[in-house]
Amino acid sequence: MDEGFQVIISLILLNVALPTGASNGPDICGETGSHTIAYHWWGLNVPNFAVLPTAPGCASNFAQFTSSFSHEDVEMISDPGQVAHGGTGGSELADQCEGQNISWKGFTVQRYRSDNDNLCWPLTFPDGSSSTTWVLAEGSPVIRFTGSVHTLTLNVPVNRLVTDARATEVQLWIQTGGDDLRGGSVANATLTFVGGSVATPNISGGTEWGNGQTHIARLTLPVNALPVQNIQSLTITTNFGGGISGDNWNVNAVALMVGFPTGSKTSQPAPTVIHTWLDASGGPLIRFTGSVHDLVVPVPAQDQGKTVTALNLIISTGNDDLRGGSNPGDNCDVTVTLANGKSITVTNVNHGQSLNNWTELTVGVPIPAGGLKGGAVQSVKLHTGFGGGIGGDNWNVQRLQLKATLQ
Repeated sequence: MDEGFQVIISLILLNVALPTGASNGPDICGETGSHTIAYHWWGLNVPNFAVLPTAPGCASNFAQFTSSFSHEDVEMISDPGQVAHGGTGGSELADQCEGQNISWKGFTVQRYRSDNDNLCWPLTFPDGSSSTTWVLAEGSPVIRFTGSVHTLTLNVPVNRLVTDARATEVQLWIQTGGDDLRGGSVANATLTFVGGSVATPNISGGTEWGNGQTHIARLTLPVNALPVQNIQSLTITTNFGGGISGDNWNVNAVALMVGFPTGSKTSQPAPTVIHTWLDASGGPLIRFTGSVHDLVVPVPAQDQGKTVTALNLIISTGNDDLRGGSNPGDNCDVTVTLANGKSITVTNVNHGQSLNNWTELTVGVPIPAGGLKGGAVQSVKLHTGFGGGIGGDNWNVQRLQLKATLQ
């Protein structure tokens, strides 16, 4: 029995109404154009679904199949039941970028429209380019830009794919959190590399980057060829005023997509080893009040003698926030006590900002000048100094984790 006919019979048995024209031809795709090779649909008591025939008349090769697959998945999510973006007979997100395929991790996929940027996504790279993605930071948020917080510098990850070939393009991906970058506000990006840096002004182009949206900006590259392996860090700067009448912007994720000539020799260090040295939780673990100001949690000795390249403390807020403020006592200080009697202190880890209910804050603990080995950390202490009660603050910490990156 013909594969297309089998699919039609299956749908009829499910009492699903067939979309107009979808059953034309011997393989459900007798019409011309990639949009009719496959389709997505819905039915009574049937979840949204996509039909992707694999008969030769529908998908002559695997690249055609994966292109159709990505096309229909985007539309099934953005236009479920054909009552959302595009609607019945409308122009859906993948339709608006019809036939614009790219290679993603070796697979052919189709681009789709971003209404926010008025572009087809993902952005293309120059012809003959492959690309790699470096995630620089993720958080809730990574940073909140305000009238007094204007700079975020992020190093490229140690464990990343690199090449000595030139960068054909560098794209900056930014995910906004729960507070937008307003239209007209200016954010700049600076790419630092061995031997210099180059700035890209006004990465949003003056448009609004709304809550929860992800946007892409193409970064300016130096005139001379830039080897991919020489890229070191990215800095984002703002200059707007914060507060009620000014702007505040939460950034939840930052990544770079770096293009280089296809066929270039690449290398990647061994996977990063991260061990959790501490994981304490409760309901809450502690409630800081006007009379409760300190939490000390012992850290069992682990990974004895192994070199630590990074140490991160993750603080999870429960159902009562830390307000933060301009007075030192309004904020949280962290002290890591070492076995040799010394300690590492990071003051005002929340940068004077609120830590909202059910959010996480990652605190980078500086490695001492002489280095740090496994087994050297004895305890972690959180300290606050605010007054509690009705007029003061109270803060519930739900979970505390200490994670060590090992060499």
